[in-house]
Amino acid sequence: MTFQRFLDFEAHEPEQAVHVGLMLAVKPDAWAAEQLHAQADRLKLQRRLTGRPTDADRLHATLVPLHIEQNSPAQAAAIAKAMRAVKIAPFRVMFDQIRSWTGEGRRPLVATSDEGGVGLSRLQAAMTSALDTEGVKRPRQRFTPHVTLMRDPQPMEPVFIDPIAWTVNEVQLIFSIMEERRHIVLQRWALKG
Repeated sequence: MTFQRFLDFEAHEPEQAVHVGLMLAVKPDAWAAEQLHAQADRLKLQRRLTGRPTDADRLHATLVPLHIEQNSPAQAAAIAKAMRAVKIAPFRVMFDQIRSWTGEGRRPLVATSDEGGVGLSRLQAAMTSALDTEGVKRPRQRFTPHVTLMRDPQPMEPVFIDPIAWTVNEVQLIFSIMEERRHIVLQRWALKG
């Protein structure tokens, strides 16, 4: 699906409640995704969690959630221009702990790190600055580098794991259809210094 086809997206009847999202994110390579997924499976069994682990092919670190403006070529152009302005060389990211975040209902169980996400923080700051310069609307929220492994109502103390790392080479614009557990990559931008 191209970004323009996304802008024209009308695959569901209006009376159906469909939760969709648009985000700029990075995805782990296949090895790291399988390792993260295996950690979620292991913790589900060990801690008797009831949540469903995120499919390995949908694991990602959201850098910037975006507002969806259907039929807005201006939004597509502004996002693309902002991403072309981001100048950061590929870097390594590493997660070495899993923890649950607080909240009501199904809490996110996330892979994170005290120090291994510094590159993601730098990239996210550069991206938000470029997006703001181009006038791209986005939710304002604090950024903590993480990958959501599952959601579960049971709180869990942090667990340290063997580091899982990969090289971040690109940023993807992802359209997420939550009920279908599906991500559609609309566009990619290779990192360059």
